[in-house]
Amino acid sequence: GATTANGTSILAVNGARMTLAGLTSYATGSTTPDEFRWEAIGAGSRLDLPALTQMSGHQWAGYTLTVSASTGGVISAPVLTTIPNGQMTIRAAGAGSLVDLPSLASWTATIRQGLLETTTGGRVRVSALTSLTNVRLPLSAESSFETTQIQRLIRCSVVVNGITAGLSGVIQADGSAFDVRTGGVVSLPLLATYDAGGGDPAYYAWQVTGVGSRLDLPALTQMSGHQWAGYTLPVSTSTGGVLS
Repeated sequence: GATTANGTSILAVNGARMTLAGLTSYATGSTTPDEFRWEAIGAGSRLDLPALTQMSGHQWAGYTLTVSASTGGVISAPVLTTIPNGQMTIRAAGAGSLVDLPSLASWTATIRQGLLETTTGGRVRVSALTSLTNVRLPLSAESSFETTQIQRLIRCSVVVNGITAGLSGVIQADGSAFDVRTGGVVSLPLLATYDAGGGDPAYYAWQVTGVGSRLDLPALTQMSGHQWAGYTLPVSTSTGGVLS
């Protein structure tokens, strides 16, 4: 079987099953400004990567590697432990769709933010994921991926819409933005300090919007604003939101 697939899109559709038993790592590279996709589309479609331990996202600014299961498709990488760099989206959409990454412990996106999301009954299994850097997490009633084990959110964007988010294990959130809205609730009982940082001219905000929306920080004793000239860390509530 194939032992290398760098810079390749891989699709399983219409019930097709593909196993790449010899593939241990994957990188898109930086020489081709194209979108790359790993997708399983449709009931019975599977992409199995039993030996994959590391994969990197796209290295070309403005492009991404999308790992997506939809309409019942399944992607399985049971021993993948790290995503160290690059631009990547991980998504599952539709009932029965699954991206199964049970050993993934850390994900660092570079160049632009990564994205982890589920919609319309899809699921992403990331029960070992404790550290994310530069990743966007939209959390709503459609979200189906584990979050209670997460300890570090570095330069992430967390959007909580109408649910109580399970982020009680977070001990570090430097440079991250929190947008809590429409009755959403976030409690970070272990977060003692926060530093917006200044490594790049990014715009971070903590905002709580809408009746019933809350961002609770009971252990926070120190926070530092943005360190980049001309930028700031806005902290705001509106239309009944509460930040405590």
